[in-house]
Amino acid sequence: MRNQMRLSGFNLALMGLVLGAASQAARAEDCLKSLLASIGYEGGVRETALPVSMDCTTGESKVDWISVTITPPGTVSGSLRYYVKPNLKPAMRRGSITIGGQTLTVTQERAPAGGIAGSPSPLVFRLPSTDPDPEKRKQTLTLKVWGGEEFPYTASVAEADQHWIRVGAAKSANGVAQVPVSVDASGLKPNVYTAHISVNAPGATNSPLKFTVNLTVDP
Repeated sequence: MRNQMRLSGFNLALMGLVLGAASQAARAEDCLKSLLASIGYEGGVRETALPVSMDCTTGESKVDWISVTITPPGTVSGSLRYYVKPNLKPAMRRGSITIGGQTLTVTQERAPAGGIAGSPSPLVFRLPSTDPDPEKRKQTLTLKVWGGEEFPYTASVAEADQHWIRVGAAKSANGVAQVPVSVDASGLKPNVYTAHISVNAPGATNSPLKFTVNLTVDP
């Protein structure tokens, strides 16, 4: 009788482990459902919200051109995002990310012949409304050329009414240009602001390009 009770208890414990593993796998699968598995050659960010009920706390990329960031849900929703670097090669490529034992295969398009790519996109700034650290107001947009010689280009703010963003003169060498981008939160109310940098390169197959700039102004 005791052996039967022990066996029954063992079976219940084993069943609990199996159900727990199945539940964890299902939660991880839910984390990946809303993420797109295909992305353009220019790369970028894909993100999905994680409700409080989801248990997605760890993730990793199997390739160096994809990075994964997870903000675990707690009392509020979290987020799962992955960033894909531009593909400057004339061949499609595949990589994968793993969340809670579940794998998402990411396919990235090949680069067209003769074009430009830039990173990071979006550029993300977060500043207080008064006396921000000058260094936190500055970032660099890196432009690269592939499949041809360097193209002359211009970079400017796409929206004329977005006075809080500045695009400086670029420094170019060996097909790579460093474009300084700065923001100014002076006079802005606490909120999230979005603008775009337009890059026009006559001769590039994918010109013009637009890069998003997000500025969060804290109280």
